[in-house]
Amino acid sequence: ERLSYEISAYPTKDGISVFGRDVTWRKKAYDQLVYQSNILKNVLNSVIVTDLDGRITYWNHIATRTFGYEFTELRETSGAIIYPDRDEARFRDDLERVRRGTDWTGEWEGRHKDGRPVWVDLKRTLMRNSDGDPIGVVSVSVDITERKRTEANGEHNRDGTDGNHSWNHG
Repeated sequence: ERLSYEISAYPTKDGISVFGRDVTWRKKAYDQLVYQSNILKNVLNSVIVTDLDGRITYWNHIATRTFGYEFTELRETSGAIIYPDRDEARFRDDLERVRRGTDWTGEWEGRHKDGRPVWVDLKRTLMRNSDGDPIGVVSVSVDITERKRTEANGEHNRDGTDGNHSWNHG
């Protein structure tokens, strides 16, 4: 196992004092954070995290592409901003259900920054810290707006299906 050390040197009246400290645990923790960060950067789904009060604390690049907002515009603002009509009451109701431990999965209509509807296939669940205490809500979704538009127009895919089918060739 590779060890990591932090070395500090201080001038003294007799010359210099050098101290070393084992920081292997800190380096491992940092490496784990970088690893997890790289996973999130490569996820092709929208990932939005709020605290228990519904304030946005994390928003990935796919959420930006889906909803049109940059994370810097939304940090610490209410997640209701992406609800149709920015419906704070509906957002609070949804948040409360998840806080009570009820995950939600399904198709959900949201709102893009420019006001147009955005449909996503969404999973919303309670996030807990290492002690098991609730700390927030994580929402992971895939943009299905184009599929919903196709369905609404009665269009079909090239294979003749309506887009609601997935095939497992294996």
